[in-house]
Formats: sequence, structure tokens, C-alpha cells
Amino acid sequence: MPNKSESAVKKRPAAFLLAVLGLAAAHGLQAQFVFFPTTEPFNEPAGVCSGPDGNVWFTLWGNASVPSRIGRITPTGTVTTFDMPTPNGGGGDIVAGPDGNLWFLEGFAGRVGRVSPTGAMTEFPIPGSSTRPAVITVGPDGALWFSDWLRRSIWRVSLSGAFIEYPLAGSPLVSPNGLATGSDGNLWFTESGAYRLGRMTTSGALTLFSRPSQELSLFCARGPDGNVWYPTFGRSFGRITPSGAIKEFPVSGAGNVTSVAAGPDGNLWMPVNEDFICPGICGPDTAIDGVIRVSTDGVQTRYELPGDLIGEISKITAGPEGSMWLTARGGLIRFYPSQLSQQSSVPMIGGFGRAALLTLLALAGSAALRR
Repeated sequence: MPNKSESAVKKRPAAFLLAVLGLAAAHGLQAQFVFFPTTEPFNEPAGVCSGPDGNVWFTLWGNASVPSRIGRITPTGTVTTFDMPTPNGGGGDIVAGPDGNLWFLEGFAGRVGRVSPTGAMTEFPIPGSSTRPAVITVGPDGALWFSDWLRRSIWRVSLSGAFIEYPLAGSPLVSPNGLATGSDGNLWFTESGAYRLGRMTTSGALTLFSRPSQELSLFCARGPDGNVWYPTFGRSFGRITPSGAIKEFPVSGAGNVTSVAAGPDGNLWMPVNEDFICPGICGPDTAIDGVIRVSTDGVQTRYELPGDLIGEISKITAGPEGSMWLTARGGLIRFYPSQLSQQSSVPMIGGFGRAALLTLLALAGSAALRR
């Protein structure tokens, strides 16, 4: 059943939507990015995906005072949350399964979870000890596959909850992170420690490819061109072909791209986090986060967001009706690629203006909660 805070959460999107629309109208612009708060303080979204019910689903990591939860948000911003059976299991990555359910990871509890579109949940404990599941995807065989960076393994879990583990060979400092199904019918993953990309068959046969850059990469996704794309923490991103040819691109302007997803427009989309440029110096008044659109030949177009909204591991996904959704600090952001006719969601304003916008958003949300 939805938790008791559902009615309060449902009030928040309208206030924030009005705040964003009001600022845009004042400058003669259509609001291109809309922020929907979805969480309690310090309980931010971790994973996000498009569901089989036409809604967007997300996880909430949880903390000592707030339980881990699964969230569902409609295209217009109505939020419903469901408490996980394990209160502080750590809501991680989430994906739409081939069975019409959503499958998610519990990073602290070492479990894989399944939730129906109506909120019914089942948990499957991962065999063994010292597990830390990271990223989950639907494999080419119709099962669920996930990376486990603590056990340095890639796992297969069937729709009935049967597990098979495929350990990675090599240094104990090498672990899989991002995971995606490629156009060649294999699983592809990013690797930390050795700065490589990996290809694995569904029987566990591995091939590893060294990357040009020595930078951490947490996520990857299949692109519309059939290649696998990945961001790095070195202000760059790259692609690898099914045959293993790698090319990397520097991010235009400042910031790190955090994740990647294919959009409905035939491009790649990546959130940009500015805080990596001047940690401890740049703050909400000076950092300008955003998203970049990347064509399959690497051409970039940048769109800025108002203020410091993108976290260090912000996830992005294609949503319903041609939309894109990404996790942000304290909520989710929705935009439509077809509406991004210019390279900024709001006019280019200085630090004071961005601070005023964030204040406006906060006041609107506070007013909604008091109603």
C-alpha cells in the first residue's frame, strides 16, 4: 500500500510546476525542464526507468530515519510511493522486466526485488555474502542480469528468482559497474580499477577491451546506432562497437556526464554535473548543471538547468510520450527533446538569479506541504 506521505507528495508537483512556468513566462519562454520533488529530505532517487504502465518508476535509497522505497510518477507528476519489505535495504537501480513487472536492486540488503505495477513486491536474496549489486538490465535471453562490484561478479537471475554467478577474473581491485545488452546479443559492462570495457556472452565467456582514458565509468547504455556508449568521470564519454573499436570524446564546456540513455529522437542524452569542476568552491549560486544531446557521431548540444540540481550519479531514461526523465537532487526532472529549441532551459542568468530561482522553488514546495 502507498505510505502515509502519499497525499502530501502529490501536492508538491503542482507548486513546483507553477514556479518553473512562472519564471519562464516572465522571460517569454516555454518551460522546457520541469522539476518534480518526490522525496523526503536526504532521501534522493537512485534509479529510474520507464514502466510498462505508461508511468516512470524510481527508487529511493533511504537512510537511518527514512525507509527505502519504490516510487511511481505519472507523466504529469502525480507520485505514489511503496515501502520496500526491507526498510533500509538501499533502493538502487531499477529496470522494466519482460514479465510486465519492475525489477530493482537493494544495495545494502543484497537482494533483488520485483514490484508489480500495482505495488506488490517480492524480494530474492542474492546467494552468498558480501554482495553489493550495482546496475540491473534485461539480458538478451529474457532474464535479468546485474553487476556486483563487491563480489566482482555479474549475475543472472531468472524471472522465478534463480541465480547464477559469473565471477570476473583478475585483480581484486577490478569490479564491474555499468551493464547493458548490446546489439550483438551479448552483455557489455564498464569496469573500475582496470579502466576497461567488457563483453560477456550469456554463457559467461569474457572479452576485455582497454579504454584510452584512465577514468572511472559507472554506467553504459546501448545507443540507437547499435554501439554501447558510456560516460567517464574525466569530463568525457565514449562508445564501443560490437567488434571492440573504442572512441572517446571530451565534454564540450565544463562538467562531467554522469549517465547515458538513448532518446526518442535518435540521439544520446547525458546529464552534466558541474560540481566536479570546483568541489568545495562552486555551490548552488555558481554551478550550472545541464544535459547534453549527443548525435551518434559525437556532435554535442548543451542545455542548461537552473542551478545545482544534478547529482554525481544522476540517472537518465527515456519516458512515455517522447519524454526524458532524470534523477535530481530531491526529485525528478522531465523534459521533451522535441521542445528543446534553444540551448538553455531558462535565460542565461547570473548567480543571484539562479539563487532566486532555487529559493522560489523551495518556497513553492513548502507552501504546498502546508496545505
